[in-house]
Amino acid sequence: MSTLVSYQRYLDDQAAIWRQQMLQAQSITLAATTLSSTIASTIATQQLATVASSIEAAVQRAIAPSLDIAAHYEAMLKPIFANADRLEQILTAALQPIAAIAALDWGKRFASWSEEERKLDDALRPFGWWALTSWTPDQARQAIQIGRTEGRRALDAAICDHFRHNRCRALRKMVVGWMDETEFKLRRPIIQDAMKDHASGRYRVSVPTLLPVVEGVVAAVFEPSAKHPGKAIRHATQDERLAYHRVLVDAMVTTLTAIWQPSDFTTANPRTRTLNRHLILHGRSVGYGTEVNSLKVFLALDQIASEVETKRQRDRTQAA
Repeated sequence: MSTLVSYQRYLDDQAAIWRQQMLQAQSITLAATTLSSTIASTIATQQLATVASSIEAAVQRAIAPSLDIAAHYEAMLKPIFANADRLEQILTAALQPIAAIAALDWGKRFASWSEEERKLDDALRPFGWWALTSWTPDQARQAIQIGRTEGRRALDAAICDHFRHNRCRALRKMVVGWMDETEFKLRRPIIQDAMKDHASGRYRVSVPTLLPVVEGVVAAVFEPSAKHPGKAIRHATQDERLAYHRVLVDAMVTTLTAIWQPSDFTTANPRTRTLNRHLILHGRSVGYGTEVNSLKVFLALDQIASEVETKRQRDRTQAA
């Protein structure tokens, strides 16, 4: 790689020399024009004998830059031809990783990712979480390990600690990324209010503030008449062919389905901490205001934002 950098610098230096030579070449034209004028003036005044030497000198000055340029080009090309074999070796080595990627069986690779993602999602479900878009497989495995060895509360605390760290830096960064999409940008003031409430520990405010945003974004992007975000997303993405992507969509749909699950108001415990849209927005729950519930709504929106971006890119490709 250092050889390539050195060669790039060499070419940059040569380009600067070429520009200088082109300026010299322009002087040839100017000299020729001056020579023509001198000859015309000489013929007109019939002073041929007296200026013969000056004409010869002018001709020599005019063609000198051309001779210098030709000699320079010859000298410049020698090292290029001399190192042609070495350059070929460097480029071949640099392109080998690309060739290896092209040779992969992506169908099998996607299937492998799909299987791993689904196993991680299935393992997280009993603890009330799912395969998050923002998680790496290693982070998901660590979460599963905490849940299995220390229990659900320990896992809730670990995840909340991660997103609470450094004044909710990871969560704020995630929210900023949503604003690339029109429907999120339209709801920026509402989302920012919810972010402030969450960071301040006012979860009883952040949860009911964000739940309508979920419905609004899904209806605007996927299905205007939809009453259930999970069903709307499943219907809109049913033609998706990427297996690993399907796992993430299924995880999101399952999560939204649980949040939007119809509840029997007559039997519901008002102090339940269950994250349920109907109990919360219809005033049947007073125990929903927890950091875990607020964070889950943010993370559900993050997965929706990811799917909105995927849909936008797919629509753009199809329109091209």
